[in-house]
Amino acid sequence: MKRYRFIFLLVIFVLALAGCGDGSGSSSNSGNGGGTVETACLCFTSSGSTVVSIRIAGTLDNIPTLDYSKDGSSWTPIVLKNDDTVKVSDLSDGEKVYLRAHNTNNTFSESVSKFIQFVFTGSGTIAASGNIMSLLDKTLSSTIIPCAKCFFKLFYKCTALTRAPALPATTLTSGCYQDMFKYCTSLVVAPDLPALTMGSRCYDSMFDGCTSLVIPPVISATTLADGCCYRMFSRCTNIVTAPDIPAENLADFCYQSMFDSCTSLVNAPALPATTLADCCYASMFVGCTSLVTAPNLPATTLADDCYESMFYNCKKLNYIKVSFTSWGSQTNNWVHNVNDTGTGTFVCPGTLPTAYGDNRIPTGWTVNP
Repeated sequence: MKRYRFIFLLVIFVLALAGCGDGSGSSSNSGNGGGTVETACLCFTSSGSTVVSIRIAGTLDNIPTLDYSKDGSSWTPIVLKNDDTVKVSDLSDGEKVYLRAHNTNNTFSESVSKFIQFVFTGSGTIAASGNIMSLLDKTLSSTIIPCAKCFFKLFYKCTALTRAPALPATTLTSGCYQDMFKYCTSLVVAPDLPALTMGSRCYDSMFDGCTSLVIPPVISATTLADGCCYRMFSRCTNIVTAPDIPAENLADFCYQSMFDSCTSLVNAPALPATTLADCCYASMFVGCTSLVTAPNLPATTLADDCYESMFYNCKKLNYIKVSFTSWGSQTNNWVHNVNDTGTGTFVCPGTLPTAYGDNRIPTGWTVNP
């Protein structure tokens, strides 16, 4: 009996060491809105003919070591070069290529001038699956992003990308996902974002310009970092319903311009925080020309520029409810060009002075205490 138990434990140990497989095994996070996390390594599947390459922009201090596989079992090193683009694999329709760290990479991209990105060329499209953390740890045992700007611009302008891989990291660093999917104009569904420990600017412009994005990610963090969601969904013109953003512990600039120019946005997220931070909601919904009802604003005390330009150019907006009792510079231009019909309802405490204009109550609106 002891012998069989030993063999069973040995098999489990070997499977754990294997880490990246062929993607056919069980999964616990799909990262594609399905709520489950992939146990397989990063995989690209081609529809039509494509070429997968990796580019290093600038000169990295430490070039990471990566391997690729066409079958998920036989691995070949990828020799990356600074200031160069290296072809990984040609893919025909239905073919896959898997990528992982050779062992462990403690660095990846390093700064806004020294970074790694995928390049997809050819006539086809690419669906990513598996776990992005395989680029850092082939055993997939880590959920901690190890360096600032780690995946900066990783899929930047990959217009052939239709599906994103899982992003299961729970601890983020400064700018780690900044510009990660910027201008991925074919991306429809975003991966869930389970991280609870944020880094400054970690989601900055992450999906900016993803004009096909319909289903935004679940954002789990309840305590934010400076600029963490700045311009996160800017110019995502197909998003109708915003994701839940349950955080009540805000940070400076945390949601600034988050939905800038989301022209189809109708359903804004709830904003439950009662303690605000400087510029936390500044320009958050600027140019959201389909937004009719603003989220309730329960804070009674405002922070510097917290609502500046918040609803700027929201031409259809006709309802705002606030809880603050005095005006200041915190609301500069916050309702500029709001509701071009000149009618709407403004709900506020009876002690808030009635004043109209771009910095106060939209002109022509009814005020209800």
